[in-house]
Amino acid sequence: MISHMKKIFYSLFIIFSFYSVYGNESNFNIAVSSLELTLNPFYTYTADEAQFLSGIYEGLVSYDPADLSPKPALAKTWTLSEDKTVYTFILRDNIKFSNGDKITSTTFKNSFIKLLSPDTQAEFASLLDILQNAQEFRTGKILDPEQVGIKTDGDDKLIFTLNKRAPYFTKILCHHSFTPVHETLLNNKYWNIKESISSGPYIIKRVENKLILQKNDFYWDKENVYFDNINLIQYTDRDKATSDFNKGNIDWLTDNTININLISDLDTLKVNPLFATTYYYFNTAYKEFKNPKIREAISLLIPWNKIREKQYIPANSLIPTMSNFPKNSISNDQNIEKALEILDSEGYKNGNGLSDIILSVPEGSYNDKFISDIIKENIEKNTNINVILKETPYPDFFTINRNNEFTISTLSWIGDFADPLTFLEMWTTNSNLNDSGFTNSEYDNLIRESSNLNQDDRYKDLADAEKILLEDYIIIPINHTPGINVIDTRYIKEWYPNTLDIHPYKYLRIVNQQVIPGLI
Repeated sequence: MISHMKKIFYSLFIIFSFYSVYGNESNFNIAVSSLELTLNPFYTYTADEAQFLSGIYEGLVSYDPADLSPKPALAKTWTLSEDKTVYTFILRDNIKFSNGDKITSTTFKNSFIKLLSPDTQAEFASLLDILQNAQEFRTGKILDPEQVGIKTDGDDKLIFTLNKRAPYFTKILCHHSFTPVHETLLNNKYWNIKESISSGPYIIKRVENKLILQKNDFYWDKENVYFDNINLIQYTDRDKATSDFNKGNIDWLTDNTININLISDLDTLKVNPLFATTYYYFNTAYKEFKNPKIREAISLLIPWNKIREKQYIPANSLIPTMSNFPKNSISNDQNIEKALEILDSEGYKNGNGLSDIILSVPEGSYNDKFISDIIKENIEKNTNINVILKETPYPDFFTINRNNEFTISTLSWIGDFADPLTFLEMWTTNSNLNDSGFTNSEYDNLIRESSNLNQDDRYKDLADAEKILLEDYIIIPINHTPGINVIDTRYIKEWYPNTLDIHPYKYLRIVNQQVIPGLI
């Protein structure tokens, strides 16, 4: 533990560094492990991208930095009809993109329709299936976009009509997928940084190993954006990143840039549980593994509980612990004898005749390598089944399973909004995020009908849906992911630990700005 005097000098050095290095401009430096970024919000997928894009895009509402509740953004107000199925948003006056073009209700409507279009295949489009005719339009059953429950009234009024009440609707709209996209970019699947047009507090530039976010002069609330520049600096060496933080050159270390053993002041270490779960899942549309008995047999060959013992926060449920949400759990004890009995009864004695298991995992992950080795070893040791390990580097891994054969894969899922539905909607039959191919009418009905219920009954239906995923061996939970950051919140304000690990850049600021006389 560092001495009290060392802490004082460290803290003073951090305060001074904001001024001495950058002169008249206020800069904020963030260490990140990757600068890979999909700028089209329709296709962004990772938690890192969600954080990056909080700086350059803004929608009708945004996350409150303290509790992640929906906060007015490009919309100044909204109202809800008496039956709670019609939301009317009123846009702020004279809101603009970073190129000076006006953002109107039609801009939003066109963006949402493009996101929902069948040819777009946007990652999170199915979250809008609660809108009238949105799912039918998204899946090509309805061709006329005017039948979707999105209407405009003048330049400043946007009206959404829902199929049924959905108290989480404004939480969904906080997600970066539901931001306005400039009309010149709507038909481009991908665009580069030079083509990017921002709706949020910053514009983005790339310089060598940095992404530089510069204050957007056309942003409606630019006077309340504290930092002139936010610099995202790539580090491949955790020791170097942590050393630079200790020296005051970095203001925020994100998860994969931290060496906890080298942090000078442990008061800057922030560890909190996330609304997140890492799990392994079966491809239920692949060969013999469509059969839940085969999935059960394969699962019983693997010592999942021993794997969980090595995890920081072991998980035996998909939904992290939530107040008032019924708790499901599954033990997944290894039972080789029962596994072989099931295989025999299904016509695959000792696994003979069963297709190779293709285990798809991200390349370079220590934990996934540890788990995949155990899976391969236990299946091949106890049966005649061959396991093929397929490793894919980030970020390609996140979409590789949609176009390639696999049997078992893994994902660490951080909720997109603070509700259990964020873990469950993705497994519905028509979800764009359903990489498992899972389809179950009972499951779909539970998800669909839950919106009409009060919270207790809704949570019961959602818990029943989770139980189907666990008992049908669709998913095997491994751990609940902790959020790990290093930042000095004694001086950097409006940064709060939260369950989604999203910290909107707009709100960050410094307090207690002073240089102690005689220190320099």
